[in-house]
Amino acid sequence: GKYLTNVATGVESEACTNCGIGKYSTTSAASSEGTCTICPQGSYTDMESSTSCAICPAGRYNSDDSTSASLHNSLSTCSICS
Repeated sequence: GKYLTNVATGVESEACTNCGIGKYSTTSAASSEGTCTICPQGSYTDMESSTSCAICPAGRYNSDDSTSASLHNSLSTCSICS
């Protein structure tokens, strides 16, 4: 996901801002960072400009309910079941 807060220059790489790691957006023609959503429980994304979050693999979980992108920014945020 990406968003654009200023007047477009005609070049996407110069105009659009990526949603940060741990966040995603499925909104087309987004105009603010508010469209970037923190991944939900049980998921993460370790890439900028994500349009979805990866589900924690079998044997792992992430119980955070979208309180902080830093708690959803890598596979290591999916705790191993014990």
